[in-house]
Amino acid sequence: MTSRVEHTDVGAYALGLLDEDDRLAFEAHLLGCNSCRYELHELSGVANVLNGIGPVEDPYPLPVTARTTWWACCGARRRPTGGRAGGRS
Repeated sequence: MTSRVEHTDVGAYALGLLDEDDRLAFEAHLLGCNSCRYELHELSGVANVLNGIGPVEDPYPLPVTARTTWWACCGARRRPTGGRAGGRS
């Protein structure tokens, strides 16, 4: 991250994931942004629940080759909605 403040930094700030420069910039941003203060208030409960929980291991991890194969096969087929393939409407 950079010290440029993004409204999307609220979750990272709530979880204590911002580095010092970003944290200080975000705290200054909070002083004038009602939207981010409200979102931070809403996320504070989630942050408290998640505090202290370590990473969760996937009980059924896919080998890298399986993920790569799935992405090559199926992931590339996903297209944004609202348009047809090939740029035609």
